[in-house]
Amino acid sequence: YVSSLDGTTRESALAAAGVYDYNYVPDYIVINLGTNDSGGPAPDDEFSLAAKDLVSKVRARYPEAQIVWMYGLMSTLYAETLRKTVREINKTDKKVHFLFADSIFGNESETGANGHPNVRASIRASALLYKKIRSVTGWKNKLKVEDAE
Repeated sequence: YVSSLDGTTRESALAAAGVYDYNYVPDYIVINLGTNDSGGPAPDDEFSLAAKDLVSKVRARYPEAQIVWMYGLMSTLYAETLRKTVREINKTDKKVHFLFADSIFGNESETGANGHPNVRASIRASALLYKKIRSVTGWKNKLKVEDAE
């Protein structure tokens, strides 16, 4: 489902076309929203409420999945708000996690087109996510953490 800023929800085009299989049950879900949404900032309490609502909808569909909210690559505006929001969610759901990624701003080697993360920033973000998933789940594989950086 796709949620709009006005609070409406509609089925995504992929789901409507029968392309997305909702029977698939992921072990991990990564949410990376809010990063590019600070042009007309919402008040912190409104942003927090919307974040809780989104996590609640994801949790209702996937009750066993680990959910990681990654934030910071393009903006740090809501970092503390999201950190606090995840702490509040953790009172009843320990499978939701916050992962802060340092912003690319001021780092020309990680800034691509129109101020978005480039490949180097994406590799860094992937390494952070890899480490987070390993720390949350105890997941072991043959890839060394250094190889992911």
